[in-house]
Amino acid sequence: MRPSQRQAAIKAAIRVIEGGGLSGLTFDAVARETGMTKSGLVYHFPSKEDMLMALHEYLASAWEDNLIEALGVPYEESTPDQRAAAYVRTQSQAMSRVELLLMIDAASHPEYIAPWAAVTSRWAAPVEGGQDDAGFRRAMANLAADGLWVYDILNAQTLPAEVREEFAERIARTVDGADGRGGSPEAEPRG
Repeated sequence: MRPSQRQAAIKAAIRVIEGGGLSGLTFDAVARETGMTKSGLVYHFPSKEDMLMALHEYLASAWEDNLIEALGVPYEESTPDQRAAAYVRTQSQAMSRVELLLMIDAASHPEYIAPWAAVTSRWAAPVEGGQDDAGFRRAMANLAADGLWVYDILNAQTLPAEVREEFAERIARTVDGADGRGGSPEAEPRG
């Protein structure tokens, strides 16, 4: 399958899940959505599990692309605080129904969590005891951002975009400071 056909099939599978949930994800449904033959899909995705893994990989990769864009500097040149702030700003986008359904499914299928965990391990601060203050701030910001990400679904309401953005910026400032240099704004010397 040419990359464009593979991507078209994955995007079609996402639309199928948006419309009918994970139970609606079948080769027949994706074939109808793409106009491809079922056998063409099966040739490239031998099982539904292979298709699901491709969806997890695709969405995790898209998430990392958003993280890189939010970072604004090459990853290799970034600090842990800059990565944490980029994580917060990216997580300020509301969770889609497809992401929610796939994340719930991944919780009971550990193989599906691997693409997400790979991204998280590069971007999110570890949540563990005994961290220094900076590590604790980064972990706290990541946890707050994750809460912002799922807020709309958990509360059956949508935060207005400007409110969501204000929350994200305030959380991000806990790790990148008001001037983007890292550290809390209160820690900055006063002139």
